[in-house]
Amino acid sequence: MDIMKQAIQRKYHLLRYYYTQMSQLSFGNITQSTVYKPLFFEFPEDPGAYTDIPNNVMIGQALKTSVNAVNLTQTETDFYFPTGTWCSLFEPVGDCITTEIGQTWPLPSTLRDAFVHIREGFVVPMQDATKLKANTSVDLQNSPVDLHILGQYRVPGIQSWAAEGLYVNDDGLTVDTQGNVNQYYIKATYTQSGLVETITVQFLQRMIASNYLNTTTNCSAVNAADWLQTLYIYNADSFKQHDTWLAIVSYTDSEGDYFAIGTAQFDQKTNRIVLDNSQVPEQWVCLTRAFRLVLKAQG
Repeated sequence: MDIMKQAIQRKYHLLRYYYTQMSQLSFGNITQSTVYKPLFFEFPEDPGAYTDIPNNVMIGQALKTSVNAVNLTQTETDFYFPTGTWCSLFEPVGDCITTEIGQTWPLPSTLRDAFVHIREGFVVPMQDATKLKANTSVDLQNSPVDLHILGQYRVPGIQSWAAEGLYVNDDGLTVDTQGNVNQYYIKATYTQSGLVETITVQFLQRMIASNYLNTTTNCSAVNAADWLQTLYIYNADSFKQHDTWLAIVSYTDSEGDYFAIGTAQFDQKTNRIVLDNSQVPEQWVCLTRAFRLVLKAQG
């Protein structure tokens, strides 16, 4: 029973991501293909992606599952990871997996073990259904969203990275998308100049739920899931020089138009920088209104 409960909760954790991926197929986004797919769909040039196919599956472009679907009595399995950095989404304690060339990696594989890793260079929308005590998808719509970010170093030798992703939210019922859907393209970057470190998360709306515009707040949130609660930056010790970061948000493209919304801290146990406003609803960020969110290293 506990195993089934855990599986359902994890499905709910990822419902925002699933919905976003499925919506792209519905909207006819030609850059998106099958959502649940074998590893070689994303890595066709990697010979290792064609081995042990049932146990190595991609969900969209950003998430890889490592589940032994063949031998349920095997306590440990060597799962294949293509070149790059992969960080565990549900068990973030410990080091991320980094491979310069694709290789297998041993992970526990009992009935209770089902690993999901975020791929470098991506932003994933998610909600902690357990903390939210969510029992239905409506419960999730009535709760804010979290963003999980794992940057990709794109220029060797330079301490800067980037990540990107999509997020789609609506009421889950309306068929007519015109003015009823919020779709965001999210781009995150890290830059360093001496001791000055900055993480910037930019929100660009591709679809706006204009029918939900609140003229008082200038926010077009369909429901609470259009509000950002917590930000997670993975693999932090690979770049960070500071443990404390001031979080500020801008609602325009003006560099001087910022408002403080809290403080992010480095969590050594999970190797993440975390901006957690779960206990401070007044500091949640309306994504339809925000232009960018910036973390500036302090100290």
